[in-house]
Amino acid sequence: MRASAPFAVLFAVHFALTACAAPPSAQTASGNSSNIEAREHFRRGLELSRQGLHDGAAAEFQSYVTAVPNDAEGHFQYARALMEIALRVRRPLTEVVNELETAARLAPALDYIRIQLAEVYGRRFIGTFKPERAVELFEEVLKKMPDRYDVRFRFARMILDSEMRLTRSGDPKRVLQDSAWAMDLARFHLEKVIDVAPRDAEPERHKGNQFQ
Repeated sequence: MRASAPFAVLFAVHFALTACAAPPSAQTASGNSSNIEAREHFRRGLELSRQGLHDGAAAEFQSYVTAVPNDAEGHFQYARALMEIALRVRRPLTEVVNELETAARLAPALDYIRIQLAEVYGRRFIGTFKPERAVELFEEVLKKMPDRYDVRFRFARMILDSEMRLTRSGDPKRVLQDSAWAMDLARFHLEKVIDVAPRDAEPERHKGNQFQ
């Protein structure tokens, strides 16, 4: 089974759920180093990222994490810049994963890092496509914050976009690895989102279309 393309209603639900949510607070570079030059690399990296100049941003963030290797936010921002470059030139995501894994190790409580890492593992890139690990990371975040319906939406969208196959056991009537396991999981989380959807979005009318 494959997910159909339209996501208009679900995107409306997503924006309605996240409009009032505060973005994750990031660490500041100044809190992690007294080195003025290192902080300037971080500042310039953020500015270049905002301008869409990701090659320059990656170079600045690389200089920053070299000087301040224990700052999770620096590795996270470096990974984001590398991700933009990799998607543009169709480069493997190995460096991106390495930086995000480092950020997650340095700051395990920062869930936005784990969500980003999960979404990278959920992309069909050779060498880094790990659907089971992506699911595990999302489920760890949702176990801590079950009311984060924006996260549930991102989880379900990742499953549908990648058309992943998951390995599950316990039902002798179904094969061990099947896309149906993934569709069941996506449906579960989308139904949770639909439960809190605004009435004028009429999500129930469209729910079945996602799994045709």
